Amino acid sequence: MQIQFATFSLPPHPQSAEEEALNTFLRSYQILQCQTHFDATQSRWCILVHHTLKKTAESKTGTSRVDYKEVLSPEDFVVFDRLRSLRKRLAEQEGIPPYVIFTNEQLAEIARQRPNSRSALQAVDGIGPGKAERYGDQFLQALVPDVPHT
Repeated sequence: MQIQFATFSLPPHPQSAEEEALNTFLRSYQILQCQTHFDATQSRWCILVHHTLKKTAESKTGTSRVDYKEVLSPEDFVVFDRLRSLRKRLAEQEGIPPYVIFTNEQLAEIARQRPNSRSALQAVDGIGPGKAERYGDQFLQALVPDVPHT
């Protein structure tokens, strides 16, 4: 997988042509990471986007689907897959959709960051104290490959 970089500069006001160009770009590629910085001297947002060369396939709803096997390192994908299996099992037990527990993007971030505590788990966007309390221990245990996962 080749990682590429793209830069954007946006004015602080919404709905500019530059903003639409950025949004079109973000919908078109698999995004790995974005970094933003406000340049007060120019009064503009500076955005650095890390992305793959591969364009995303649009789903029927028009949203992009991420192939986590391509986005994550092989080691991180093994962890992601293990977390996804745990999420599926828990969702079936609770009779809820898997994404209610954690989204795929949250699982990918957990696989990348490998948090070692509930508070570190909360550093993942969208995971608050409630989810960390309810599911944290099980997902943290799943990050340790030597521990049997049932």
